[in-house]
Amino acid sequence: MSLGLPVVGSPIGSNMEIISDGINGFLADSQTEWYERLKLLLENAELRTRLGEKARQTVSENFDIQKQFDFVEDSFRSLTKTRK
Repeated sequence: MSLGLPVVGSPIGSNMEIISDGINGFLADSQTEWYERLKLLLENAELRTRLGEKARQTVSENFDIQKQFDFVEDSFRSLTKTRK
């Protein structure tokens, strides 16, 4: 996603939070769904581009390195506050 590519992922764990089905990639729950989603991406360059752009936007807005540092820092700060 950070490379601007659409993704297909199973609807489990963090995929459910990161992938917005049909917006920045696809969620596929069965072999048939995987086949259909991958085929759709292979056959539709415009869709690949649109989903890829949204995928990149998702990563930059939610998972850039500074946001991860801030999250870790906030987590440690909250732990030290609760231990006082």
